[in-house]
Amino acid sequence: MYAFISYQSADKVIAGKVKNLLAGVGIPAFMAHEDINVSEEWRLKILEEIGKADLFVSLWSKNYGSSSIAL
Repeated sequence: MYAFISYQSADKVIAGKVKNLLAGVGIPAFMAHEDINVSEEWRLKILEEIGKADLFVSLWSKNYGSSSIAL
């Protein structure tokens, strides 16, 4: 089992807590801000990781609702 965590960058701390909770039950997870190397093409890496994921965790928050992505 492998998880992809989708979150607004302002919610990075909360996403990190979710990642730690998942790790505690044996589920490794991907977080873009932590798991993408500076030299990597981030769009390709995100698509790759979504494709590998068995579980997609989406954090919906005020930050997400007010972002231009949510529109």
